[in-house]
Amino acid sequence: MRLPVTADQLDEIFSPLVERVHLLLADAGFEADRTDISGMIDMRYSRQTNTITVPVERLNAFDESFVESNVDRFENLYQERFSKGSGYRDAGIDFVAFKVVGTGFEQPSPRVQALGEADPSPGLVERRRAWVPDRQVFEEFPGYGYDGLRPGNIILGPAIVWSPSTTVVLRAADTGRVDENTNLVIDVADARPS
Repeated sequence: MRLPVTADQLDEIFSPLVERVHLLLADAGFEADRTDISGMIDMRYSRQTNTITVPVERLNAFDESFVESNVDRFENLYQERFSKGSGYRDAGIDFVAFKVVGTGFEQPSPRVQALGEADPSPGLVERRRAWVPDRQVFEEFPGYGYDGLRPGNIILGPAIVWSPSTTVVLRAADTGRVDENTNLVIDVADARPS
């Protein structure tokens, strides 16, 4: 579409898109108060290739001031990107694409599990010889895969726990325990009787 564009034309385009996104979110199990819907218009100066995505402030109650404010925002964004005076409204302005994005928000519920055995050996991946700074010696100690550990497992340092996103090193005086939410909780102590 090319300017002039009316509020009614925008309403005819956006209303069915918004309704469809509401239905998709509802079908996915999201309550209306746990959703956010936003809109955008891709705009450009006629016969130009550079398109700017303009966020739409509201997706209801379209009026002529709404059209003008989005055109003004396009021109401001265009000048920010391509320098002051780079735009030329007399060339015409095209409304290239209309987009609606829906986001559903859920309150995560913690995955609570019963605490089991303290023995972490099912999660043992390997034993590794490494330097233990708090004992000032090389020592062989266990390395565990986080995915193999279960709630209730207790890991006495020195030890290593590997996960896909990080490596946790327990010093000789540290104790790790897997809680009911499968978090690895590390109790740091200055010394532990041997």
